[in-house]
Order: sequence, then C-alpha cells, then structure tokens
Amino acid sequence: MAAFMSFLPIVERELRVASRRKSTYRIRLWTTLAGLLVSFLFMFTASLVGNFVPGMGRILYTLLTYYTFGLSLLAGVFLAADCLSEEKRDGTLGLLFLTDLKGHDVVLGKLTAVGLSALYGLVAVMPVTALPLLMGGVTGNEYWRVSLALANALFFALAAGIFVSAWSRESIKAMSNTFVLLLAAVVVLPVIGGIFNALRFPAGWYFTSFSPFYPFAFGAESAFFPDPKRYWISLAASHLFAWFLLVLACWTLPRAWQDKPVRPKSGFFRGRPSTTPANSLARSAKRARLLDANPILWLAESDGSSAGRMLRWRAWVVAIIGVLVVFATSLAGNIYFRQIMGSAEWVFVGLLKLLTAVQACRFFAEARRNGALELLLSTPLTSAEIIRGQWAALKQFIFWPAVVLIVGHLLSLAFQMAIFNKTSTGFQGHMAGTVGLFGGQLPYWAIVIFSVLYRIAVFIADYFALGWMGMWLALSLKKPNLAAPLTILYVLVLPRFAFCVPDIIIDIFFIIWARKKLQKDLRAAAIPDFRSTGLLAPPLPLRKSGAP
Repeated sequence: MAAFMSFLPIVERELRVASRRKSTYRIRLWTTLAGLLVSFLFMFTASLVGNFVPGMGRILYTLLTYYTFGLSLLAGVFLAADCLSEEKRDGTLGLLFLTDLKGHDVVLGKLTAVGLSALYGLVAVMPVTALPLLMGGVTGNEYWRVSLALANALFFALAAGIFVSAWSRESIKAMSNTFVLLLAAVVVLPVIGGIFNALRFPAGWYFTSFSPFYPFAFGAESAFFPDPKRYWISLAASHLFAWFLLVLACWTLPRAWQDKPVRPKSGFFRGRPSTTPANSLARSAKRARLLDANPILWLAESDGSSAGRMLRWRAWVVAIIGVLVVFATSLAGNIYFRQIMGSAEWVFVGLLKLLTAVQACRFFAEARRNGALELLLSTPLTSAEIIRGQWAALKQFIFWPAVVLIVGHLLSLAFQMAIFNKTSTGFQGHMAGTVGLFGGQLPYWAIVIFSVLYRIAVFIADYFALGWMGMWLALSLKKPNLAAPLTILYVLVLPRFAFCVPDIIIDIFFIIWARKKLQKDLRAAAIPDFRSTGLLAPPLPLRKSGAP
C-alpha cells in the first residue's frame, strides 16, 4: 500500500482530503433520501390514479435508472470538466510539474478527487434502484447488468471531462466542450447506429459500439437475451475508450499547461486587420448605446469573452438543428424513424435550457472571480439596475434562438393539422381518433395541441426560473462554479420527480423565491466575499471622552 501511495502521491492526498470533507458523507445521505422520496412520490401518485399493476416495478426502475444515468453524465460536465483548467487559471498546475510528478500522477489524482463523491452518490442510490425488485417486473440479473453499465457511464463521463479539461483553460468552454463530447457519444452515435439498423447494415453497429448508452440500454432483460454479446462488447468498448481518453489527457497535460502567447488576429489576407475602421466605429457606437441603456448590459456584452461568444453561437446551432429535427419528425412516414426523431426533438429544447442556465450564472460567477463585482457594488448602481442589466443580457442571448425553436414547433403543429384536415387515413389517420379523459371522449388532435402548447408554456417558465435561480446561486454560493449544475438540478431535474405537482407550478415557486431574494439580499449576499478581502472591515470603535 505504501508503494502504491508513493507511486501516486496526489491520489493519497486527495483521499486524505476527501476523508475530512463533510460533503463526502453528506452526499450519500442526500442521494439516498432523494431516491426514496422519488420512489414514494411515484407510488403515491400511482395509488391516486388507480390500483397497482404488474408493470409498476418496471416503470419505477426505468425512471430511476434513466435519471441516474443522466446525472452520471452531468457529473463529468460539472465536476470533472473544470478540474484541470481551474489549476491552469490559478497558476498552480505549473508548480506541480516543477516537482517529480508526471502527467498520470496529476490526472489520476484529479480523477480520484472528482470521482469519489460521484461514486459515493452512485453507490448510495443503488439500493434504492433495487426496490422495484420487490414490486416485480425486474430480475436480479438485469439489476446487476444495469448497475454495472451505470458505473461504466460515470467513469466514461469523468474521463471525458478530464480529457477536455486538459486542453482547456476557461471553465465555461471546458464544460461546454465536455457536454458536446458526451452528447455525441450518448445521442449521436446511437442515432447513427439506428440508421445503420434501418438500412439493414447490422455490421455498422460496431463502429458506434463505444457509446456508454449501449450497455445501459442492452442491460434490460428484453434487449439482452436476443443478443447478449452486444451488451458485453459495448461495455468493454466504452470502458476501453474511456481509458484511452485518460491516457491522452496524461500525455497532453504536461504539454498544454503553459500560457500561450497572445497573437493579433488577422483577416483572410496576411497582415490585414480583422477589424476595419468602419467596424470599429460601428462597434464603438453599439457599445455607447449599451452603456447608455444599462452599464451591466454594456459590461456583459462588451467583455470580449470567447466563452460568451461560443455560448451564443451554440444556442443558435441548437435552435436551428432543433427546428430541422421538428420538421423531419412531422414529415416522417416511417414509424421507427419518427419515434427516434420525436424523442430527439425535445432533446434540443433541453439543450437550450442548459445553455440558458450556464449563461444566467456566467456573469456573476466571473464578476466574483475577477473582482468586477466589488467595483460594481461600490458604484451608485442600485440592485434593481444590476438585475435589469443582467436580464437584458440574458434576453439578447436566448430570446431569438428560443423564438426560432418555438415558432418551429408551432409551424410543425400547423402542418400536422393541415394534413389532418385533408385526410384521416394512412399514417396521419390516428389523429382522427378519440381519447378517454375526465370521464369523456376528446379528439386526439385536441390532446396533441394541448400537449405542445403546455410544453411551450413550461419552456418559457423554465427560462424565467433558470434566470432568477442562476443569478441568485451564482451570487450566493461559496463556490460560484457550482451555480450552473445546482441551477439545473433544482429547476430541471428535481421537479421531474414531483409527479403530483405540475412543472409550471414549481417554476413559479422558484421565480418568486429567487426574485425576492435577489431584490432584497443582492448586496448582503456579496458582503461575505468582501469581508474576506478586508474592503468592508468593521469601523474602529470611538474613544471615550477624556481618554488619552
């Protein structure tokens, strides 16, 4: 054991630090309680609807495992993606390489540090996912296969985050690139594999077998028995690919920690400046208008941050691709392709929500890190003006991509209704049927319209809830880097487990609570940061009269 610790000294240090950290013990308790609460709410809601059915255990198990799979992937984004890039920004990574430490020492040490809490949470939720075994519908073998696939997905996500962090320096850029990498591995590769299967090219599956989603999906009893080797091949391929990413991170880190020299940007021709005098005048006029409108809006839009520009164009990419997927779904005639695209279209809505959460937290988190918040609170700006400027910046970021995505859904719905008016046969003929609801029969097309409009209303409510909660958490948390993941957890993840409470009601609660906290306690929440710097030191006591 001593030889192992001398071989990996940072692993030893991180294990000792984790053993003294309170969150290491608390995360197991809260994860278990959250899983038990979800199970209780599910069974309570099911008891209100009607009697228990034999498939109730299967439904609960699928729900718990899918959310555990999603949280395992988010651990790579929000825990591992910034672990090495933060060391680069603080300038401590270079000090580590002045010693005898190698790249694998630092990488494995960071993997231990960020993976220990996530692994504890996964291990703590495993007994909760075993509860559906008592309800029936789930076998013991399936439970162990899916549990192994969840552990593999967590390891894959952490490895992907560390690999991206070895190349990155900015936290937002590292988390965004990690998310894109995991999205490609979990969504894009299975879609390509499904297309290969639809084209009757089964051998093409082997080119996409290193996706961590495959062992999770093939671990189910119905998918495992037809072809057991798919589960084991995909499990081994994805696990080996995760180790490959860690090896690349170990090789890259000693060569990528130095500060790169700043080079002036050039245009298409060598030596030609990318910013012409006309563009400079237009940019100066735009910045002047922003400054007149609101100083916070000017600061948020004119900071020149590459992370902000990257988030902006990614929001547009997500919106445009989402609209294309929506129309592809409405035009699809193949039922298998329609099911795949129908599940993927709301994935892009979720991606836009994630980008909104990151953007809502970015300004206050960066202002706290670089000291700009101290300067802002020393000016005559009121709390209302600061909040108004931040909302204006968030509106410029997300408004038009959201409008494009919402209009795409409405146009797709109108196209579906136009087809329904022309014909009631064929693939679209199911819209002429009726659905029993509230003791009566309602047309199927009315249910479809209500479903789409309700999802749009939830999207708008989520936007305001993410904005208010993101601002408050980025301002009040001791670690502002955790603001984005906690905002996503509180607003997007946990409300999905409250089966008996509509999502829009929970969004309204978050909006009212966070808005009240921001308007009342904005400066008070920032005071602890300034007390630590000595800027708000308590005044000296007055001397009594007659004292020397």
